[in-house]
Amino acid sequence: MEAFDNITKIMKNSSGNSTGIGGFGDHPPIDMTLNLLIMGFLVAEGTIVIGINAFVIFLIFYKRFLQTTTNMILGSLATSDMLTGLVVIPLIVACNMLPTYNFGVCLAMDLGQRFLAISTILHLLVVTLERYHYIVVSRIVYAPKASRASAAGVFVFLWGFSLLVSFIQLVWTHEDESTKTKFDRTYDVVCLGALVLLPLLIMTIAYVKIFVALKRQLDKIKRHVGHISSKCNDRHNRKERKAILIYTLMIIVYVVGWFNYFFHTLRLDFGLTPTSLPLGVELLFVYLKFSTGLLNPILYSFLKQDFKRARKSLGCCGGKRPRLLNVGSKSVSNSTNSTLRELISLRSPPAADV
Repeated sequence: MEAFDNITKIMKNSSGNSTGIGGFGDHPPIDMTLNLLIMGFLVAEGTIVIGINAFVIFLIFYKRFLQTTTNMILGSLATSDMLTGLVVIPLIVACNMLPTYNFGVCLAMDLGQRFLAISTILHLLVVTLERYHYIVVSRIVYAPKASRASAAGVFVFLWGFSLLVSFIQLVWTHEDESTKTKFDRTYDVVCLGALVLLPLLIMTIAYVKIFVALKRQLDKIKRHVGHISSKCNDRHNRKERKAILIYTLMIIVYVVGWFNYFFHTLRLDFGLTPTSLPLGVELLFVYLKFSTGLLNPILYSFLKQDFKRARKSLGCCGGKRPRLLNVGSKSVSNSTNSTLRELISLRSPPAADV
């Protein structure tokens, strides 16, 4: 299989001798000191990924009010990201630092990485669709609350399907070379199209509709409360821009983290040798890919109001209470503030609580 991680392509030479660490494309061999430095940064990044996602899981289990179906999905996402630091990064280090090339270790790295990549992508898609269902669909038609049984079914599907898609590559490993190449190419095209581009399209459309729905509701409430001072209006315009920034960052992190990984694999299996990029750029793509494990909990969990409350109750990372929208000497009703929190902080929807 050609689907080994970029960093292995950067580090290993064709002989697999780690004392003459090989290059990626036209890069010259990398000396051991630089190799150790690169791996050290990767281990440090993995350690932070483990810590921040373990904190998300801890909050969910420690704080009862966080134990909603929405947050359980976020906890499962955090588990997927945490396993990247616990399993995949150590396998990458082992694959590159062992005295001799070990096919079993590097194969485990490749399969494990693809498994967790697909798992993370599907988790992000489910989180987006759940949010879309609550904010857009449930306000148009009746939507029953999600049950723990249905959430458990979603978890089984997410992890089971990710495992199946990743390990199905082993089915054709004993075929002749031409057959393996044909299967690999078909597999890569399907993965890129169905598991990267299609979720990206769905998530983009969903977040646009979420923002439009919340903004429309907020505008409707503001019209009903009458005159709003220009200062308050400017403040909420800034919050709307902040919401746009958050939604945009979610899409950018997704694209930067996953598109290059799957597209690079596709190019390798089709025998398309890309123009060699500077080594620093290649390494940057590797680090950015694993940085999704840092950014996902920040964008999807820590910006939510219930997680802010949980962190504040522990005496860490406490923020200011959101201010009410003042209209003269009165305050707008709780529905306005609820809409603002949904728009800016992506709070946990009560419709998903059980």
